[in-house]
Amino acid sequence: MEVHAHSHTERKKFTHYLWEFLMLFLAVTLGFFVENQREHMIEHKREKQFMVSLREDLTEDIGILSKQIADGDIDIIQMDSLMFYLNNTISKNQNSRIYFWGRLASRHAIFNYNNRTIDQMRNSGAFRLIQKQQVSNRIMGYYRQIKLLEMLEGIEKEEEHEYRKLAVKVFDPLIFNSMGTIKDSIISPIGNSPLRTSDQALLADLSGWIQYIKSSVQGLTEFKKGLKRSAEDLIQLIRNEYHLK
Repeated sequence: MEVHAHSHTERKKFTHYLWEFLMLFLAVTLGFFVENQREHMIEHKREKQFMVSLREDLTEDIGILSKQIADGDIDIIQMDSLMFYLNNTISKNQNSRIYFWGRLASRHAIFNYNNRTIDQMRNSGAFRLIQKQQVSNRIMGYYRQIKLLEMLEGIEKEEEHEYRKLAVKVFDPLIFNSMGTIKDSIISPIGNSPLRTSDQALLADLSGWIQYIKSSVQGLTEFKKGLKRSAEDLIQLIRNEYHLK
């Protein structure tokens, strides 16, 4: 019987296994590093896209604030005139102006800011993408200011409500109705339409609420000036930090 000798495979050295392990380790590590860098680049791109979008929102906010600040300065002058004529005997032939200013006294715009980007960032958890702490702090600070502004506007709207409850006792509602319904389209009535009352105590009470509204409008106008500066500063910061044109 023929006996065959078993062939033996040469045993691999320890260094060979070590080298295979190192190669596998390096491949996994490099893959992880490349994937991590890819995700970082994607997130940085999204971060910059959010900042571009936010800058657009802030630019629109500045336009709205600029108009409301200008309107506020005019409103203050008109309310001063309204109080003067309501409480002065020489105003008997100025009822057309009184009606015009009286119609506008409770028609002040609130700040409807552009919340497109900030809401998207909040709802998607994208705030974590903002790596620049100063930018993140400024963004949160700006929108905290808006929340405070909304609270102050709420107070002013309550004062307008009280004014209107007295105004219906002083002004003819049919005359008001003929003057228009949108602030920018309000027109003075034709002729010297009479007021519903000449009661000086009631006119003084109405003037009191006009004064409250005027003070609130003054405060809101100054607040909006500060908010506008914050928006401008935030735009400049975003432009500098993200190298935007």
